[in-house]
Amino acid sequence: DDETVNDDDQNNSGPGLTVNGRYKDVYIYESVANARECFNSGKPISCVMLSNKSYWMMTKDSTMLEIQPSIEPVCTLCGAAYFHWVIEDTDEPETYSEIHDVTEFCLLLPKLGPKGLPEADQFDHEFYFITHTWKEMIWNASKNMREITLPHVRNAVY
Repeated sequence: DDETVNDDDQNNSGPGLTVNGRYKDVYIYESVANARECFNSGKPISCVMLSNKSYWMMTKDSTMLEIQPSIEPVCTLCGAAYFHWVIEDTDEPETYSEIHDVTEFCLLLPKLGPKGLPEADQFDHEFYFITHTWKEMIWNASKNMREITLPHVRNAVY
């Protein structure tokens, strides 16, 4: 139910993460190498967004691997904006601690090819971004910037 949100998945243990004081869950990768492999494979990616608008993949040893979207979308298909994402190169990945303010739990969904999920050797790291609160990353041309907002659906009630 909505009152109790907890982690019952024994195979996905990792740092406890909260949003607005409530425990949530994000997929925790086995290691930094595993996170990089998944990122490069063309599969959906789980990450968190911090209050400073940075994006991080989490690992079981509490390491955070930063990922970043392009400034402008690569393309828009059926209203979904796909951005090119990269793993930030750093010598030392950051370690998660409770001081990090997680504001959103996010999914990066890869742009599908003609046969579904892209083959790893043909994947250009183009993802659609959506959060646990159904916000998406869009390009606001009038402001010349990315925004994270609810989708613009005609006659929708939010």
